[in-house]
Amino acid sequence: MKVTVTYFKKSGKWYSSEEIETELDDYYGIINMVKNMQYLGKLPGLVDGGGKEFIIEVIPHQKDYSIPHLIFPLENN
Repeated sequence: MKVTVTYFKKSGKWYSSEEIETELDDYYGIINMVKNMQYLGKLPGLVDGGGKEFIIEVIPHQKDYSIPHLIFPLENN
């Protein structure tokens, strides 16, 4: 499944957007995958260790619909 991740600065300003491909098809599984990538600092399109300071919009492109989800910056950043 194709997943679009869009990064926004804390101010709300757009920063970057990337598409990733995953074999997961569970909505919450995909959200948790991106949260884990954020925690590990391994987000696509960003340097290693980056991304913990961004608001991340996740859009899994499911068969008949796409529901966006926001992930907020990690605490203690």
